[in-house]
Amino acid sequence: MTPTVETLPDGATLVRHTPPADGVPVTWRLDEELRIGTMEGGGPAQFGRVGGLDVAPDGRIIVLDAQAQDIRVFDADGRHLRTLGRKGGGPGELEGANGVVLGEDGLLRVPDGRNDRVSYFDLDAGFVRSYPYTPLYVTWTFDGVLDENGVLWAIHRIPPDQPGERGQEAYVGYDSAGVAVDTLPRPVEHRDPRNDPGFWAIERDGRMMASLGVPFYARAQHVLDRRLRFWSTVLGDPTYRLERRDPGAEPDLVIETGRPLQPVDRAAADSIAAGWEREYAVRLDRSKIPENAPAIINFFMDDDERLWVVARTPDSDSTGTLDAYDSIDGRWLGTLVADFPLMAYPPPVIRGDRVWAVVWDELDVSYVVQGRMVGVGDEPEPEP
Repeated sequence: MTPTVETLPDGATLVRHTPPADGVPVTWRLDEELRIGTMEGGGPAQFGRVGGLDVAPDGRIIVLDAQAQDIRVFDADGRHLRTLGRKGGGPGELEGANGVVLGEDGLLRVPDGRNDRVSYFDLDAGFVRSYPYTPLYVTWTFDGVLDENGVLWAIHRIPPDQPGERGQEAYVGYDSAGVAVDTLPRPVEHRDPRNDPGFWAIERDGRMMASLGVPFYARAQHVLDRRLRFWSTVLGDPTYRLERRDPGAEPDLVIETGRPLQPVDRAAADSIAAGWEREYAVRLDRSKIPENAPAIINFFMDDDERLWVVARTPDSDSTGTLDAYDSIDGRWLGTLVADFPLMAYPPPVIRGDRVWAVVWDELDVSYVVQGRMVGVGDEPEPEP
């Protein structure tokens, strides 16, 4: 895809990619090299729910099992080496761990929102130390980042200066000693759920009982990269659009790609709404359910500063489609397609032409797959 570049009235650079008539061209396919996991038999290769994934420079694969609350370390050939931590509240134990982040110092940071701490592990020696940490909320997988200076950034709520004001959502940066060194305001638009098209507000006697997210509504997603810039989708906009900005500033780069919108799975959306109607004994306004699903499922950065976007396609339930962009100038670098579903959370780890990702089979069994990106034109001819 050849991009067009223009300067918007606010000074931001818009990079627009228009696919050819037959769709976004496929640049790479994923050649599976290694699969770790098993359906039965127990042992370290049987995963309950993978909540974190990272890879050491020597190829060791680090997997957090968020169900068992332990960390399994495998060598580059998939052999189990050791298990770190276990479920509990004592030193080196985990209760609500939801991610693993390996630093250049070789130590593994494990955020644990239920134990209110970040624990450090050496991949060989085990538990090293921990420091206090109380996040704004415990997400499905950790959405913070370890920056170029070894500072770990995580979302917190900063109390307001005046009573009655709303606190600020911000990333707080912790150095290796657990000292909070800085805060970065998070680009969040707060709206009253009672007047928000993306929520159903449940009230009793004039009091808010619950706010339920409308299925497939385009929510604003935010990712902080290692250079401490925010990448965001646009609230309420299902089109393929990403904005880059410095904290507290307006966007300076906008990426748009003309992938066609995909219709909402109405049966799935209605099933979610029906479940909430039964739970809360209400009737929801299902006209709020949008016609089209967000074009972007998830996005993340790799170590080579490529921005990867998990795109929603007609077959996104059965394959993985990832678009890659240069995070400096917004150019499209290529599109990777896998013949099996790559889970969006935790996001894949991509280094050079190697990919590590979590996949589920048709029985919802979790595996960790290592693959190599093979250029479509470089694939070997099939043997006769």
